Amino acid sequence: MFSPQKKPFNVQLSLLLIFAVGTLTLSWSGFFDTATDEFLDEALLGSGAIYASARAINAVVSLLQGTEVDALFLTVSIGELLDPINDLIERFSGVMMIALGSLAAQKILLELVSHTFFNIVLTLLGVVAITSYIWGSMRFFSATAKLYLVTLAIRFSLVLAVLITGWVDTEFLQQSESANHQAMQEFHADLVSIRKGVTTSTELSAEIVETKESVATSHAALKYEQNLLKENQQALINAEQHLIRIDKRTLLEKLWRVSTKAIDQAKEKVSELKRKIKSNETSIRAHENRLKALQESLNCLHKKNAGGYCSTIDRIPTKDAMAQRIELLSNQVTDFASNAINLLVSVLVKSLILPLVFFYTFFQLFRLTVRSI
Repeated sequence: MFSPQKKPFNVQLSLLLIFAVGTLTLSWSGFFDTATDEFLDEALLGSGAIYASARAINAVVSLLQGTEVDALFLTVSIGELLDPINDLIERFSGVMMIALGSLAAQKILLELVSHTFFNIVLTLLGVVAITSYIWGSMRFFSATAKLYLVTLAIRFSLVLAVLITGWVDTEFLQQSESANHQAMQEFHADLVSIRKGVTTSTELSAEIVETKESVATSHAALKYEQNLLKENQQALINAEQHLIRIDKRTLLEKLWRVSTKAIDQAKEKVSELKRKIKSNETSIRAHENRLKALQESLNCLHKKNAGGYCSTIDRIPTKDAMAQRIELLSNQVTDFASNAINLLVSVLVKSLILPLVFFYTFFQLFRLTVRSI
């Protein structure tokens, strides 16, 4: 790329300046950092929901251990039938913890490399490299340029890897992952239905009352969170307008992060409100999901109390067609195992495999660039 014996022409100096200013602008602006942070937050939330569903299935299967039903002339243990699922869920949960740990580690590392101190170090190295190119020896320039590129690789390799992983997830993995997770939740609902298959009318009435109370509580919590979100959104608009009014810096001052105490406080207020809004939105989604699940459970309880059914399994008579019920449950076990494996592979690909592959690729590209200097 550059010879250590002879200085390049001015046009190459211009290219160096454009490259340095461009990369430093990207580093200080945090444009990529925001996108990667949002993807990791969503990935952690989604993976956490999958892990919670798996543990819920494990809990129901544990309750069904030892339960026996009469199927024609045979006595069948539902616990034995679900033993493979119990083993699969245990392993599934263990691998999901690794995936969640990987996502959390990526989030921590991204916070480190996007910190202001890291940007300051990168800026100083860039200034030293350009200065040595203009006034120093080419040998010293080569050394400082390599150090700048290595630091740049550390700064952006993981960011770019997570960004591309997010794109792959959105385009190729998200839809099938959602479908498999939905199938897992439906399997959990069927297991709960089996466990409650012998619930008495008195117990149903008590459960209906309890569920109604939970619905009312969840609805109140949702309403409170929605109101809080509106207040924070309005406060954010006011804070951003206030920041615009007091921020009289030039474009160059903004680029190099020249600031005042009042501007820093206003920026911190905006950032704090954005964090609160994101927390509000996450809580609202959680309350909405819980409210939806409670409402479905309440509708199911009303149907049962009226002599109706909630699922296909409920429609099969307990005594006369128990063999069919066991066969249906066996088919569901097979389908669940297939869905769980597909879901696990999808989560591992986006949380561990793809980030490592892309990170390695980008780092090697930077490495080749450094060698050419």
